[in-house]
Amino acid sequence: MAQPECDDYRRNICSNFWSAYCVSPHISFPILYPVRLLATIYTDIFRSLPLLLVLFLVGLGVPGLPISWITNSAVVLGTVSLILTYSAYVAEVIRAGIEAVNPA
Repeated sequence: MAQPECDDYRRNICSNFWSAYCVSPHISFPILYPVRLLATIYTDIFRSLPLLLVLFLVGLGVPGLPISWITNSAVVLGTVSLILTYSAYVAEVIRAGIEAVNPA
């Protein structure tokens, strides 16, 4: 109990390596296919949509949903749309970096 932050740090590192391992194209486990498929679909969809369209879809579409716990704050909705768009670009950069490494 003297090092709780160290354990959290190790857990974060392990989860990051596990995430990169799951979506790596060099690993051919059939059980990881759904994870790889969902990551590919997400990346392809949000990279192909312009940021302005995502801003309109999230900013005007989400407040129209009949769900009471969703916020109508423009800052929160704008942040969500930026995160959705730019995380797809970062995921593509990480995927390209993983594929560039020789699987020797």
